[in-house]
Amino acid sequence: MDTVAGASRADLSQPLAHRLTRIAIWIGAVALFVFVLDLLGVPAGDWIRDLLRKVGDVPPWAIVAGVVLETAQDLAGGAGLVRNPARRPPHARVPYRLGWPATPSRSRSTASCPRTSAPG
Repeated sequence: MDTVAGASRADLSQPLAHRLTRIAIWIGAVALFVFVLDLLGVPAGDWIRDLLRKVGDVPPWAIVAGVVLETAQDLAGGAGLVRNPARRPPHARVPYRLGWPATPSRSRSTASCPRTSAPG
């Protein structure tokens, strides 16, 4: 399935109102689930409030460091997929030519350089 930034093309072709309605239904379903858990005696609402309070205690430098490290990891993984054709998903295309050879054997290819000696 072709994907664009994590969403399938079928999802992007749906009208905005339809997508927003689906999001609202999910939020409503989660709120209803938490409410039912509270009725059954499971303190899910208290747990969620506690969790959000603890997440709010995380220092800003730690959040920035996490974003930087995650971005670096994603870039490194993406570069590995671009450079190594065997690791790419099937039917994946790279729309540009890399400035460096993908494998050492291709860098010595004679097909891309002019012939320096006469055929013997």
